[in-house]
Amino acid sequence: KVGRARVGANTNTDGPRVDVFVAEKFGKVKQIDAAYGWSINEMEEAARMGYPLNSEKARVCMEAISTAEDEMLALGDTEVSTGQALTTTGLINNADVEVLNQALITMATDPQAMADVFSNAASDIVIDSKQTEYADTLLCPMVIYNILTQKKMSAFGSESVAQYIVKNNPYIKNIEQWHRLDGAGASNKNRCVLYRRDPSRLEGIRPATIRQLPPQLKGYEAVINAFSRCGGVKWYRP
Repeated sequence: KVGRARVGANTNTDGPRVDVFVAEKFGKVKQIDAAYGWSINEMEEAARMGYPLNSEKARVCMEAISTAEDEMLALGDTEVSTGQALTTTGLINNADVEVLNQALITMATDPQAMADVFSNAASDIVIDSKQTEYADTLLCPMVIYNILTQKKMSAFGSESVAQYIVKNNPYIKNIEQWHRLDGAGASNKNRCVLYRRDPSRLEGIRPATIRQLPPQLKGYEAVINAFSRCGGVKWYRP
């Protein structure tokens, strides 16, 4: 956004223009496929044993698609789970997101220093944007999340570092974990992400939920194809 307002008279007809500059970023919504099937003999054996084979296979198929969606939202591609690299980026590796290198070397011994690292990072966003942006959510790798939620601020109290941050920081109100952040930084270091959980700032593109097609008979086997659509993460603000 550019431009600024000015003091004027009530008869003015040429107020100063303000505007928004938009940078065009191309991304594609991709279809994510998976399938499962069962034979007549399998279903008869499962029925004899009282095992819900069909629902279990469907559940595993849905989980496989959800995992691929999660990977695409995190990294932009699904090379790990599907073998297909899309050469796009996601929430945790977008080049337009500023990287603040902080070595949490005191995290195991100094809880106050660890809390200060995240509080200072959240304040930097507000200061650098001149109070136009703030981050309300902190995403952490599992190991850091476990330390934040389990390490106490004081040997004589019960308040964890995470509780202390949420209680005392005016911006951070959510602290959560995401295994995709494990080793996601430079040189395979752990990465944390601070962002504002607001659809006007960023959005995960998922235009279609997971759907299943009718069974297709192939000989003595029934095959069910399932799919969803995902386009990674779309950013609306720097």
